Amino acid sequence: MSPDPTPHIAITAGDPRGVGLELMLQALGKNPPPAHYTLIAPPQLVESMIEKLPHPKPKIKSIRKGDVPNGTVSLLPCAGEVELEDVGKLDQETSARIALASLDRAIELAVEGRFSAIVTAPLSKSAINRLLPGFVGQTEYLAERSGADEPTMLFWRPQLSLALVTRHLPLSRVADALTVDTITRTILALTELLQAMGEPSPRIAVCALNPHAGEDGILGDEEGEIISPAIEALQRRGMEVTGPLPADSLLTRIKPGEYHGVTAMYHDQGLIFFKSLGPGVNVTWGLPFVRTSPDHGPAFDLAGSGDADVESTKMAIKLAVDLVKGGGGKR
Repeated sequence: MSPDPTPHIAITAGDPRGVGLELMLQALGKNPPPAHYTLIAPPQLVESMIEKLPHPKPKIKSIRKGDVPNGTVSLLPCAGEVELEDVGKLDQETSARIALASLDRAIELAVEGRFSAIVTAPLSKSAINRLLPGFVGQTEYLAERSGADEPTMLFWRPQLSLALVTRHLPLSRVADALTVDTITRTILALTELLQAMGEPSPRIAVCALNPHAGEDGILGDEEGEIISPAIEALQRRGMEVTGPLPADSLLTRIKPGEYHGVTAMYHDQGLIFFKSLGPGVNVTWGLPFVRTSPDHGPAFDLAGSGDADVESTKMAIKLAVDLVKGGGGKR
């Protein structure tokens, strides 16, 4: 994928009852990496929120629906049909409609080639699901709306990155969802991310599914029948992949620099560990455009308090720019 010298980045509103939009505005006001940024949100909502932000505040220029962004930060209106009589008292349905309208517009324009990346603000899955039954997360929705094959959910931070073989799936269904192909594809996606970020030969550790890595089949046979064959096939290709390793010992004793990335079999197995390391970035790999996001939810309890940490949002914006400039993240 050829590098893009002038990234055009879409920023979604997320659920405006949460911290996402205010953190995006804060990050855009603090010397973001050079790029053309377009925030997709209702103008009156953005204006109201900017008034309450501490300095420095982003300078935003409104653009029309079909314009290509040509300033540092442009504002593209969305959710025109939503009534916003009191932006300080948004109900759940109105907020969900704004979040979905912003995401839909970003995907539409990215698929058309107007944007090379989307940085998504957090939203409420349950609120969107009430409007759109079957919605389980932005990762799946982005893939479906953009016509992508099965995406991979990755999490990046400078010292150690993470890949999830299964994503937003009930724990009772995880074992049945594991296949040699899905594990192989996940490890390859993590390898591609790490290579895009400057590590030519990544060392990757792979978690077992069962306690004690199955204890030679006593506690489960997924390690021997599914996980090990995937690892061995990649090793034969010259990749530095180790496992399956008992998750408790691996994730509690991993040493800095020992591995560049970890592949976990399910959501909480990897993310409890990853989020304990500090801020990171959620990356959807395999879309026709780059997608990043802060690695936290809408945090409704922190909205407007000034206590929400902007670091993950800043990292998500910078990573999107870096991946676009390097030609990574897309297939």
